[in-house]
Amino acid sequence: MGFQHPGLDRAANSGEVVLLAEAAAAIGAPDPVQALQHADCDPPAVVAQAESLAQSAKALAEASHAFDAGFTEISRGWEGESYDRFSDQASRTQRSYYDTATRTHEGTNACLRVAEAGEGITNKVAEEAVAIAGSAAEASRLVLIGETDGSADVVNMACRDIVLTVQDALTRVGDLAGDLTNAI
Repeated sequence: MGFQHPGLDRAANSGEVVLLAEAAAAIGAPDPVQALQHADCDPPAVVAQAESLAQSAKALAEASHAFDAGFTEISRGWEGESYDRFSDQASRTQRSYYDTATRTHEGTNACLRVAEAGEGITNKVAEEAVAIAGSAAEASRLVLIGETDGSADVVNMACRDIVLTVQDALTRVGDLAGDLTNAI
């Protein structure tokens, strides 16, 4: 099973987690590798999205400046009611450009914050999974040779702890998604 996130991929393929997964399969405990799959993400893709938003914000700013320059050029010497109507509409358009560029810039910053936080959360999940699996390595070996007295409980608890670690991470990622939605 491949992972998008390199830290999770390393964790899932580490000797500790592989051993725990084999022991878990032997006793019917939750699969720690499958649990890690739920935390998989691709922070570089979020960064790429932020870069795309930054390019959009730049294009909006350029269009705004071009519009402003064009308005200034055509309004020289123009007076009267038609100028007032055109000027009002031009001001609304300019505000729209500005507001959209500002929101796009805010979205860019929010994406970058989410990517950074997501990277940290995912790396922490990977580290904790390897540590948890490592603490149950001896019990995993015992389960695999058929000695399940007490060892099965240790393996089951380790698998449960990895599942809980992933669930906690998913809650934090959900909070980040809410922050991103609010920022845009």
